Amino acid sequence: MVYFLLATVCFKGLLTFDRYAVEALSSIEMLGVYVFYISMVMGAYSFLDPAVFSFLYPRMLQSYQMQDKKAYLKSFNELIISTVVISILLGFVIWIIMPYIVNWVDKPIYASHLDSLIIFIAAGFAYAVAFIPHYALYAMKGDNWIVLAHISALVAFFASLMFIKLDDGIQSVAVALLLAFTWMGFVKTIGYLQTKQHSILLKV
Repeated sequence: MVYFLLATVCFKGLLTFDRYAVEALSSIEMLGVYVFYISMVMGAYSFLDPAVFSFLYPRMLQSYQMQDKKAYLKSFNELIISTVVISILLGFVIWIIMPYIVNWVDKPIYASHLDSLIIFIAAGFAYAVAFIPHYALYAMKGDNWIVLAHISALVAFFASLMFIKLDDGIQSVAVALLLAFTWMGFVKTIGYLQTKQHSILLKV
């Protein structure tokens, strides 16, 4: 129970400590710019939860528990395709409409950091895709890998900040967040492959 609490704190901490990092590396004014962009991007990618995960994960879990390999793989493949396709589309939509939103907000400082948008989109994409092995691990009870991924991702975030020295504090933190989410997805993918090898249902 303590490990799950720690993993949850680490996961949530990524989108909390990043704010403190921006303020420490730049200023309160730059923090406002960072929060604007990260909130817009992560808010858009949260669409995946009601649109994909809330529908497909229960089916994955049920079919796995019922030892229905065909139904499980069908649901899992749908999860992969839906997550990747929708994530790409969301990234494209954000890229197209964000300049219009920035113009509508009419704050020159936001417009001056529009070139950082691609990093935020990449971080959002990495965050979303990492949920593919995440839900597979949940279904197969590979919880230890999820805990490891979340804790190590926070470590990766702080480690990245130590080595990434860009001129813009916003970009430094955004890149560190991208690397942390990428690492999280990598660990979960390794965990999924390892857990799959020991699964009675999937190794048959």
